[in-house]
Amino acid sequence: MSYILPDLIGLFIMTKLKVINIGPTEWFSPHFSFNDNCIESFDYDPWKQDISLIDYCNSVKPDVLFIFRGDIVRSQLFQLQHIHQIEFSSEIYPSNPFSNTYSQWLGVKKFMHCMKDISPYANIFHYDKSRKGFLESLGLNVKYHFLPVNISSFNFDNSDVLNNEKKNIDLLFFGRASQRRSNIFAKIKERNLRFVWIENGLNWSELSGYITRSQVVLNFAADECDNFEPRILLALAGGAKVITEGSVGLDLFLKEFPGYSHKIKIVKPDSSAIIDAYTSFENAGNVNPDYKTDISFLSSNTFILKELGL
Repeated sequence: MSYILPDLIGLFIMTKLKVINIGPTEWFSPHFSFNDNCIESFDYDPWKQDISLIDYCNSVKPDVLFIFRGDIVRSQLFQLQHIHQIEFSSEIYPSNPFSNTYSQWLGVKKFMHCMKDISPYANIFHYDKSRKGFLESLGLNVKYHFLPVNISSFNFDNSDVLNNEKKNIDLLFFGRASQRRSNIFAKIKERNLRFVWIENGLNWSELSGYITRSQVVLNFAADECDNFEPRILLALAGGAKVITEGSVGLDLFLKEFPGYSHKIKIVKPDSSAIIDAYTSFENAGNVNPDYKTDISFLSSNTFILKELGL
């Protein structure tokens, strides 16, 4: 992608950086950039907008395109290569090219659809570093970074974010119902815990409110799948602790960023293990002020500015 970075830096000094978030808002708004002192943010949903992306860019005149599911507008992105593009690959791909399980090869099918016709000069990131072997085996030059978070809905000046006594949800899970998840969570409902399961239907502003009200967010895959779920980072950004099953991607994340490990407990996928982990968190009380989660580090805006060298 050709872009003269010094010109961008000069522009940044004089005014806010204009960023267009591109992708279905229902899925990706939790990861979009947002308005702050450095960035002026715009959203383009290719499934809802009644104007082409090219015309929208001509109107906004953005400095950066922040892209999710770029396959939906791939031909237009080719025509917009004069604008700096940052694209995230967000599908669950196989952990290795030799996988023979059905669910893993569904991931290959998604990969071939979502990553087809990618420019060799594209600026692509994938969110799960454990997929590096698979992507490299296909000759793709992909960078790796966790899916950053649109933190604009969280009120960080409010001490309640870290105060468990002010949170009225003990355990929160958000994600579609599946037989595996129903089995994992079955006995939680028998305990005297305030457990909320949100399957769908909320926008990011509404969902982020539930996260802020929650002591713990649960993370368990719909099916048997070793995947570093973005749900973990959404929870951390909202001031919640996390009880999750393990994954290679999560292990790699915690190895690189160990400062988050005190807010995450990795357990077996069953109700008893979840309840034991919750009790352990509860007995530990509020997080020590010396170990606050670095929220800004998880931010989409921080990621964009860092990627641009600003």
